[in-house]
Amino acid sequence: MVRWFTSGHALISCTKRTMTLSPIFDGKPIALLILAGVASLLMAYAVRVARVGRIAAARLDTVRGTVLLGRYPIEAFHWAARALGKALSRVGVSPDLLTFLSPALTLLTVPFAAAGYF
Repeated sequence: MVRWFTSGHALISCTKRTMTLSPIFDGKPIALLILAGVASLLMAYAVRVARVGRIAAARLDTVRGTVLLGRYPIEAFHWAARALGKALSRVGVSPDLLTFLSPALTLLTVPFAAAGYF
């Protein structure tokens, strides 16, 4: 049996047949963090709209939204993605580095997907 420990708790426990995750990875905290992140993003964009107005981007001129996702959340995520891109560019992260990191991150998730944790 192989175990990886962090502060006294096994994060992953592997045997020859099974791979189990600790109860701290049961999915609920991650879902709550994602929900809080989306809510924070929408609130930050609402403040931006109240102060400055909606973003003007040629790419969004033809986007009307969908039944499940209106134009406002699309604008908010586009605004956040542009801000993240500008910040990464200022720090000096190249698009090539992001391209190389993407498969590396994917390879790190393969054991979890193979064990059924997705």
